[in-house]
Amino acid sequence: MIALIASLAKDRVIGRDGTIPWSIPEDLHHFRDLTMGSTVIMGRRTYEDIGRPLPGRMNIVVSGKLHLTGENLITVPSLDDALAAVTTPDVFIIGGAALYREALPRADILYLTEIDAEIDGDTHFPEFDPADFRRIIGSHSDEPLPYTFVTYERIPKTQEVTPMRRFIIDTDTASDDAAALMLAALDGKAEILGVTTVVGNVSKYQSAANALATLEVCGCSAPVYMGAEKPLFHERKETISVHGADGMGDCDLIHPTGKPDESMPSYRFILEQVKKYPDEIELVVLGPVTNIAIAMLAEPDTMKHVKRIWSMGTPGLGVGNASPVAEFNVYIDAEAYAVMLNSGVPVTIIGFDLCLGDIQLDLTELDKIAHGNPAGRFLERAVSGLLRFNQTTRNSDMIDLPDAVAMACAVWPDFVVSSVNCHCTVCTEAGETYGQVIFYQKGRTYESMPKFDACAYNVTLITAVKEPVFTERFLDLLTK
Repeated sequence: MIALIASLAKDRVIGRDGTIPWSIPEDLHHFRDLTMGSTVIMGRRTYEDIGRPLPGRMNIVVSGKLHLTGENLITVPSLDDALAAVTTPDVFIIGGAALYREALPRADILYLTEIDAEIDGDTHFPEFDPADFRRIIGSHSDEPLPYTFVTYERIPKTQEVTPMRRFIIDTDTASDDAAALMLAALDGKAEILGVTTVVGNVSKYQSAANALATLEVCGCSAPVYMGAEKPLFHERKETISVHGADGMGDCDLIHPTGKPDESMPSYRFILEQVKKYPDEIELVVLGPVTNIAIAMLAEPDTMKHVKRIWSMGTPGLGVGNASPVAEFNVYIDAEAYAVMLNSGVPVTIIGFDLCLGDIQLDLTELDKIAHGNPAGRFLERAVSGLLRFNQTTRNSDMIDLPDAVAMACAVWPDFVVSSVNCHCTVCTEAGETYGQVIFYQKGRTYESMPKFDACAYNVTLITAVKEPVFTERFLDLLTK
């Protein structure tokens, strides 16, 4: 793999008077982590600016004037000679501008630290056509300058470009919702058209602030819209013991710089986007489905053009967490869940049962993300309340992330092992069974059960996932 790695300000500025006119310690760590153990190729001036071979890497200097040799250091006259001398799987072109220009047509990948600031300079990164690359947004920080780690993967000319999937994420943003938002934003395989917030773990206002702070730490600029303040037909049930009063561990973590878009409520934003992209919008619903039900009741014909709803809800084939038979998201607004189930829109359900067991994060894994990128460090603090709750009430040093598991099912098709078509109903009568969801699995009925025709199987229930895949990929997003 041939990669170009650089930091650039606006107007593609990479240098001034032979030096880099900024200092971002995290960018240096990013550079080191990516290039360690590989080969770095640089021009003479870049080498002289560094002043020594970079340790832990094979250093090749392209120069017709210098004749350097040493441990992990050689000099060659041309880029072709440099590439011919490479013995590692990966090689990084690290500057300067002339070498970047020459190597760009051969590059498989670009690792760019994009600095959102006007900085005077006399050296520029070469122009390239973004259409030739798949852009993947990484972590973001505002200190000491606003910057984002962005990866550009070259699209092979013979490869047909798959259109980006279009997501709207509906959330009652607590810490596990934040984990799901991070997975979608950092993975970059779907376009997040917007985030809509709903009352659930926290109020719609706190949910919006939590979502904004989470997106900002991921470098994602998706707009946030506020939605329902209470369930369809009853008052809000306040639940703060699991994630804390602010939903994010009560550790003074939530200070977003942006604000929610108050030009329209959540349900209206959903309807407008479905009209704009009929049969393309996928709704990933991480909390109570109140916003979705309101949109369906307002314009049922429009909502029939939703491509799919991914619902983190129900106990799956396990037991409930809000009551012995009901899962929290359904229990908060079972009437709304009934509206969704009866809408005719394709629904895939990811139950709470899938987030238990080895797929939970343990203390060792939490320590890894605590020493990871800014998003990882943010999340480790955000889930601290959930960890305390599990330690106190479950005698467990692990955290469950049902919303992140649900997002993984939506984003990574190969993560899902098995699913079953079901006729699904929800109990909406007050009492002990309120919020219970009943799954009649296709092929597992017998004489005493109700009879259903093919169209009555209204949901796909995911029944098994690849637990190690989630852990590996999720930790990679939060530590690389």
